[in-house]
Amino acid sequence: MISKLLLFAFLSFFTIQSYAYPEFISYGYTSCLTCHVNSHGNGPLNDYGRALWASEIAARPFWSNDSNEELGNKSGFLGSAQMPWWIRPSYKYRYFNWQVNPGSASRTTRAFTMQNDLQMTLYLTPEQTHAFVGSYGFYPADSTGGRGPANPTSVSRDHYIRYQATDSLWIWGGLMDKVFGTRHPNHEAVNRKLLGLGQFDQSYGLLIDYIKEQSEFSFNYFVGNGSKQTDTAEKGFTLNYEADIGKKNRLGVSMLSSKNKNEQTKSALAGYGRFGFSLGNSFLLETGLINTKAQNAEGTTAGYGYAQTNLLITRGYGFITSQQYSKTDLKSGVAESFLFSLGFQMYPFQRCEIRLEAAQSRVINDSTNVPDSWQILSQVHISL
Repeated sequence: MISKLLLFAFLSFFTIQSYAYPEFISYGYTSCLTCHVNSHGNGPLNDYGRALWASEIAARPFWSNDSNEELGNKSGFLGSAQMPWWIRPSYKYRYFNWQVNPGSASRTTRAFTMQNDLQMTLYLTPEQTHAFVGSYGFYPADSTGGRGPANPTSVSRDHYIRYQATDSLWIWGGLMDKVFGTRHPNHEAVNRKLLGLGQFDQSYGLLIDYIKEQSEFSFNYFVGNGSKQTDTAEKGFTLNYEADIGKKNRLGVSMLSSKNKNEQTKSALAGYGRFGFSLGNSFLLETGLINTKAQNAEGTTAGYGYAQTNLLITRGYGFITSQQYSKTDLKSGVAESFLFSLGFQMYPFQRCEIRLEAAQSRVINDSTNVPDSWQILSQVHISL
C-alpha cells in the first residue's frame, strides 16, 4: 500500500507537455486559441502568445531596460529577427527532480528529462487558415529508476493539420490529445490520468471546434494511436462545451464514451470551472465520474476532484496550491486518496519557468493505516 501511495503522489506531479495554463484566465483570456496554435492549448504558442508572455506574464529581466513593447518584439524564436510568414519553430525542455522523505535516512531521489521536443508550425496560407503542427523529441534513458524511459527513445507526440473553415468553425485532423475537461499542464493529475489522458495517450482522430466570442463547442472522434495499437487502445468520442460567465470566468462540461478491442467500455462526465479574480489570481475546479465496464462483468464507477489556486506575488512570481481527491470505486470500503501541494511558480524572464513545490499525500482506508508521505518537487522549463 505504501508503494502505491508514493506512486500516486509522484504521478500527481509528473508533467510532460507544455500546455496552456488555464489560470491565465485572470488576465482576461478565456480561450486558448488566443495564444496557442491549438484551440485547446497544447503545443506551441502563436506570435501573440509569445509577445504576451514576454510583455505581461514573465518578470522583467533584471539585465534589461526594454519596455514591454520591446520585450514582446524580441519574443520570437530568433528574438527580434523576423522569420518568414510560413514557418514558426519552437523548442521545449523540462527537467524534473523529485525527493521523497527529504532530510531523512530513507530519502529517495528521482531526476530526469521530462520534455525535449522540437516543435514546428507550418502555415500554408498567409492568413493562417491552413497549418501543419508537429513535434519530435529525443529522451535519454532515466538512470535514476524514475518515471523516465528505461532506454533512449525518440517520439512524435503530436502531428496534425489545422483548417479554419469559417470565422467560427475550425477542423483538426491527426495525432492529438483527446479533448476533455480542464487542459492544465499536469498530465498525471487525477482529472487526466484516471481518464486515460496521460502523457502517452495521444490518439489519431478528428476534432471539430465551433468557437464564438463567449463560448466554445468541441466534438473529438478518436481511433487510437497506430504506432502502439494494443487491445486496450480506445476508440470513441468526446463532447465539450464551455461558456463565459462574466469577463474572467468560464464554466464547462465534458463527456467521453469509448470502447477497446476487448469490449471494455468507458464513459465519463465532468464539470469544471475557471475563475479569475484580480490580475494573476485564479481558481480552477473540476469534478467528475468515470464508469468502466468489462465484457460480462460488473462495472465500477470512480470519482475524482481537482482544485487549484494561483496567487500573484509580483509580476513573474506566484504562489500555487492544489488539492486532489480520487476513489477508484465509489462503493464503501474502497480507499480514498488525497494530495495537497503548495509552492511557487516563477517566470524570472521570458523563455524560463521554475517550479518548487512541497506535497503531502494521504490514503484513507478502513482496514489499513497508511502513514502520510511528503515530497519535494522541482522543475525547470526552457522554452525557445
